[in-house]
Amino acid sequence: MRTSFIVVLVTAVVLAACDQSTSPSIAGVGGTSGLPPGNVSNNTAALVITPSHVQLVVGGTSQLSTNASTSLQNQVQWGSLKSTVATVSPTGLVTAVGVGTTIITARYSFDSTRVATATVDVTAGTTNTGSGSMTGGMGTP
Repeated sequence: MRTSFIVVLVTAVVLAACDQSTSPSIAGVGGTSGLPPGNVSNNTAALVITPSHVQLVVGGTSQLSTNASTSLQNQVQWGSLKSTVATVSPTGLVTAVGVGTTIITARYSFDSTRVATATVDVTAGTTNTGSGSMTGGMGTP
C-alpha cells in the first residue's frame, strides 16, 4: 500500500514539474514552431509551383520552380508521388521515366502543412501515321 502511494506521489511531482515549452516535438506536432532560425515567420508565403501542369514524353525533362524567396530556395524539398512515371531532382528538374500521370510536390523543409503540387503527364511519344519513317518502332530492314 505504501509503495503505491509513493509511485502516485512521484508521478504527480513529475507531471507538475513538466513545462509545456519542454514538451517533445514529434513530426511537427507540439513543442516549438519548427521554423528555421533567422527571419522566417509563420507569414511565409505558401508555395506555388510553376508551371502547374507539364506534358512530357518518356526521357524528356522539364524544370519546375517555386515562388520561394531567394533566401528560402534551399529549404524547398521536391518529391514525386509516382517515381515510376517521373522523378524530380532537389532543384526541381523533372525527368519522365514511364507512361502515366504523377503529382510533383514541393514544400518547405520546416513546414509540412503547406504543400504545392504540379501535375506531370508522360506519354510514350509521337508516332508517324503517315508515309515516311517511324522512330522507335520495330520496322523491317
